[in-house]
Amino acid sequence: MKISMVICRFKEELGWLQHIPKEINVYVFNKNKDDIAVENATVYNKCQNIGRESEVYLRYILQEYNNLPDIVIFTQGYPQEHNRNFNHLVYRMSKEGLDQDYYVLSSYWRDNEFPHPDIVKMYDGKVNYIETASRYTLCPLKHWDEGIKGVYHDYIRLHPEIKAGDDIINHFCRLIGLDDKDFGESHFFQFGYSGIFAVRKEAILKHPLNFYFNCYSLNNRNDTYGFFFEKIASYQYSLSFSSFPITSLTSYSEAIIYGMLRLAFPPSWIISINLDTHKENRINGNASDHFLIRIDFVRNDTSIEEMRLH
Repeated sequence: MKISMVICRFKEELGWLQHIPKEINVYVFNKNKDDIAVENATVYNKCQNIGRESEVYLRYILQEYNNLPDIVIFTQGYPQEHNRNFNHLVYRMSKEGLDQDYYVLSSYWRDNEFPHPDIVKMYDGKVNYIETASRYTLCPLKHWDEGIKGVYHDYIRLHPEIKAGDDIINHFCRLIGLDDKDFGESHFFQFGYSGIFAVRKEAILKHPLNFYFNCYSLNNRNDTYGFFFEKIASYQYSLSFSSFPITSLTSYSEAIIYGMLRLAFPPSWIISINLDTHKENRINGNASDHFLIRIDFVRNDTSIEEMRLH
């Protein structure tokens, strides 16, 4: 079994590589101006600093398309900032292989920032974390993400043809020629933070080489596209956005409500949003769906309060 690790490095120290199994072939794409040498690694210095980490990932695929290893690990320069268990996961993979096409290797956007550690711990006790977000606003369901709000508005500016309520994920899939099997079937998508994941060779080869040329060209036009490639990696290399255990929330209305609340409320207030759908009989006897929205928020970082909306 052959495994390669592809690292997009800017200024990060790479001393952690000494703890990576020696049988893994390491490739470092250095986007900083300094020249570095890394023991037991192939280093490409003075790489152009464009396209975020997805530029490096797509470039590696284009270079090695006909000579891919069994498993490729893609990561930023300091993955431990995004998952304290990264080294453990890599070691286990080197011994046991990978039993699925795509595997998330991150837990956080950044350790101790978000998602809140309590949310990650609640995720079935696993050592990685898969986020669930709205296909219409990109907003995660369980916490505020100020950065993704900016990505959403940047993408809208790039594509003024998008209207309020449009499926943004489907729009991007159509842009790169990726079949969106979940379009019209789910109102949510899932992703791993920070573009840190492992993928099997067969999952990469399910797309023709020309697909990656087109992705590489688009990715380098604007950094916003790099964010989107991070978000759709699970779909690009797996069967669908719903290939992971998905939230039970499935209605269009619920997805829109989540997105609106995330965009409307100050991010420092919100701890979590819980939305329940229930049937209620009106005076005329007709049953209709109602939403009970509970927003837990904090004031002055001391007290958690609850607000209920009908």
